[in-house]
Amino acid sequence: MDIQMESEVREMVERKKLKSLEIDLEKNIYKLNGEDMEFVSRIDISYNNGEWTMFLTRDEIYAQTVPKKTT
Repeated sequence: MDIQMESEVREMVERKKLKSLEIDLEKNIYKLNGEDMEFVSRIDISYNNGEWTMFLTRDEIYAQTVPKKTT
């Protein structure tokens, strides 16, 4: 991701503090800041001049059941 695009993304999205990231494929552990990660489809991690940055893409599912009309 180029620097200009990264700057624009930072302005558009909520920034959260990155405290910890745990990924253990053998033990099936995926945690971000101590909490299980769910519905994550992509993680981009970068390190630049002492600063870690992580972009996370999460899938959200919306559903609604519509009751059938009774006549």
